[in-house]
Amino acid sequence: MLQYTKEPIKGDPGVSKKIVILTVIFCAAFAGCLFGQEKPATEETAFEDWMDYKVTFGEVKVVGMAEKTVTIVDQGIEPPENVMVYYLAPEIEVEGAKSAEDIAVGDMVDIEYYVTEDGKRMADFIVVEKKEEDMPLNGEGLISQEEEEE
Repeated sequence: MLQYTKEPIKGDPGVSKKIVILTVIFCAAFAGCLFGQEKPATEETAFEDWMDYKVTFGEVKVVGMAEKTVTIVDQGIEPPENVMVYYLAPEIEVEGAKSAEDIAVGDMVDIEYYVTEDGKRMADFIVVEKKEEDMPLNGEGLISQEEEEE
């Protein structure tokens, strides 16, 4: 039968040191496992990655194909900070134009971008709305007067 006492158990001080050392080693190893590995791809991590993306829109003022940049007047920011340069990512997707080379001064663009570690705004998806004089005059998308009256 066990007896209970209010006196602390006195043991070998060497054992206590070993327990403390083993506890510290275990905690350090566990912390390394937690913080040393990448998170597996889940819906939550995909959402976190998506949250790193930013969206902007504005009128194209400068196209620098040699530098692979597009400079726009950002409609969501007050002047004078509204002139922004976006670098074109190598894997850029473009909608509303054949390619990034077809973006012209005066076009309206929506840009999805992320900021690199060195602070560059890297555009990897652009929706282009061509300015009216760049629109093809082949009759596509035009409404005749008769259709308009109906």
